[in-house]
Amino acid sequence: MAHDMSDPAMAAAMERDIRTRFWVALGLTIP
Repeated sequence: MAHDMSDPAMAAAMERDIRTRFWVALGLTIP
């Protein structure tokens, strides 16, 4: 996956992926 921030769609997809990983990590940390 190319991390090209000049492409808004790519930036949005990467942001969504990072946010998903953040919530997964948070969910695994709480219990």
